Amino acid sequence: MKTILDFRNTTRLKTPLLEALGVKINPETALVVRHLQHCMENNVKPSDVVYRVLNDRAPQDEAAIEVLADSRCIYVEAMKSFVHPEQLFWSTQQLGRFALTIPPNLNSYRPLFDVLGVTDGPEGGDYVRIVHEISDEYFVQSKALQGQDRAVFDLCWKSLATLYDRDALGADDVRELQKVPTVVNVSDHLVDPDEVLIQDSEWYAGFFDGDLDAALCKPLPELWPLLEQVGVKRLSRQACVALEFTDGEEMEQPRLASTLLARSDLIQRLLHDRPQVLREVVASGFSDLTAKSYEVVHIQASVQIGDDDDPPQPASPIRAHAYYDRETHLLSVERPVGDRSWSHVLNALLHQLIPDAVGSEVPKLTLSLRPLMALSPEQGHQELSDAGVPELEDIAISQEAEDTTFPELGPIGTGDETQDATDDEDETTEATQDEGDASRAGPGGDVPQSPGPSPKEGEKVQQPAAQPVAQTPGEPRGSAAPANPSPPASTPVTGRPVVPGTRAKKSRPRHKVQRDKRLLSYVNHAGGEDTDAEDGGNLEHNMAIEAAARDAVRKYEIARGRTPKQMALTHPGYDIVSQDHVRGTQRLIEVKGVAGEWNKTGVGLSKLQFTNAQEYPEQYWLYVVEFVGDPPNMRIHPIAKPATQVTSFMFDGNWRAVVDEEPIDPVIAFRPGARVKHQSWGVGRIATVDVRGSMRLLAVDFEKYGRRTVTLSVRAMSVVGEEDDGDAPA
Repeated sequence: MKTILDFRNTTRLKTPLLEALGVKINPETALVVRHLQHCMENNVKPSDVVYRVLNDRAPQDEAAIEVLADSRCIYVEAMKSFVHPEQLFWSTQQLGRFALTIPPNLNSYRPLFDVLGVTDGPEGGDYVRIVHEISDEYFVQSKALQGQDRAVFDLCWKSLATLYDRDALGADDVRELQKVPTVVNVSDHLVDPDEVLIQDSEWYAGFFDGDLDAALCKPLPELWPLLEQVGVKRLSRQACVALEFTDGEEMEQPRLASTLLARSDLIQRLLHDRPQVLREVVASGFSDLTAKSYEVVHIQASVQIGDDDDPPQPASPIRAHAYYDRETHLLSVERPVGDRSWSHVLNALLHQLIPDAVGSEVPKLTLSLRPLMALSPEQGHQELSDAGVPELEDIAISQEAEDTTFPELGPIGTGDETQDATDDEDETTEATQDEGDASRAGPGGDVPQSPGPSPKEGEKVQQPAAQPVAQTPGEPRGSAAPANPSPPASTPVTGRPVVPGTRAKKSRPRHKVQRDKRLLSYVNHAGGEDTDAEDGGNLEHNMAIEAAARDAVRKYEIARGRTPKQMALTHPGYDIVSQDHVRGTQRLIEVKGVAGEWNKTGVGLSKLQFTNAQEYPEQYWLYVVEFVGDPPNMRIHPIAKPATQVTSFMFDGNWRAVVDEEPIDPVIAFRPGARVKHQSWGVGRIATVDVRGSMRLLAVDFEKYGRRTVTLSVRAMSVVGEEDDGDAPA
């Protein structure tokens, strides 16, 4: 404790005497700093004199004052609290509560704020910090990011993308963006960059009917390069569409194939603004295909999300008018084949041949090419010329004029070295040209050339161009590629994920592992309020939610091949007993419904329900149903063995990490004896199931039409319970 002498009349101070006695006239800078730190710890407003003294001493005592730079040391009267210097700027910003302007009473203290690190405006690290702050708040609470905070969040990403485009964003800033959930999906929730895809293709997204919303984002195109550097992949490069099966007589369609072949030049002209290698791939697709028709064509999409070792996520198979397999050059078309088939055929071809097409580019190309199919090739070329589309010769000349490579040096050395260098130079020039063409195919991707004939024995083999190599976060773009680049994660043209080989599985980042283990429970002590108690005013509403949640769970169980039986609404221990006749097990299910999102508010178990969970640990399940009453958003989260040593606890949104995901096999429930509903034949019971490759033929005894043999289609049929004729939900 130091004693301070207070002289109100400083003119009477005998400075030499006081100094001789060891009394200091002015406090040391370190003492002023400690006084300010005391005010900070107790959230007490310091006197303006404190900042004035520190400002006066900033030039000579910079080291003593710098200790405040990493703490909330600036008191803002309007907020009645201290703020961090990194939140302050000399100029006004549009970053809401995350960026403040220097208070008027302190704007003359420039030396002090310079020492504390206050700048005129935000830099890359400031935008990253704000993104982290918003992520920490919204992700932990599972809240949708909306309102002013969303506007600030988007502005930070736009600013970071601008810095990245100017090569002014540091590698550390890029790495910080990878550490926490910093990307907003289409449902307005924050997710990790490596667990979300850029929705660059409505065609691929349409196959999943909204099931991918949590794993898709729709940023502005100018953000794509930075997002890809951070680790966000594009949907078009992670998804693929494959032929599931065809049914009916196979018939050749040579006229369809020849019509497309005759118009390969037309499609090249329509793609005049795309790289030459892409035009050649598309033209090859038109000219090399064979076409066959069937009564039924079924296709199925799948997408790779997360690590390459994770299994692809499949979509429900659907019936299609046309499908093109780029590897076999086979175009499969559903009969009847006529003029109305062209739009489907062109869409099927172009989506597979131009997988990196952005937005509505393919539909626009289809609309442009569709009218030309009814014209002769000569008339089609005339139509394009009348519309101002360049001729093929003009396109080639234009591309040649774009060559801005530096003139090559002549050979260095003499004798045999000259010839060897020339040969190597030829190969390098071709490879460089191919790589340059590929790099113009779009951000972050390339388009392989169409396969050529196999080289003859003894013939010199041209080496393929090197594939683009993903850069290290923050690495300057344009840097040299490593000598042995790793293969890309997916094949850019088809988007098909590469089948994992012997490569070691990528370890999960430490920050994610720590967060995944964090399961929060809110416990009521023995004398606490019963979580199941209902007040009279909300009883009717709560009963309606519970009834709807139980019905959803019942249909959920039916869809997964189990037989549920509902208990009485007043049954105290559990709500549904569900039998699995295949495995010979049963589930005792307690259903908890939430009108909105299942978040930190949680759901509760009564003491009796908890006791049942302890007594039957292998059978007892808790099913949490969120967004009850909102069918498009309703989700069911099943949790096995939810008991712990407490009388009652709440399961918050972080318990999604232990949800038992049970992907639906669309055919497992269609077994002999199952009761089904067909969209044309009505209700019946399956007698037999005949498996033919990937196709299943069902003999069904329909109630109105007797026995019929039908092809299994999860779109046209559904398994129903004994007591209703409605469709079971997916």
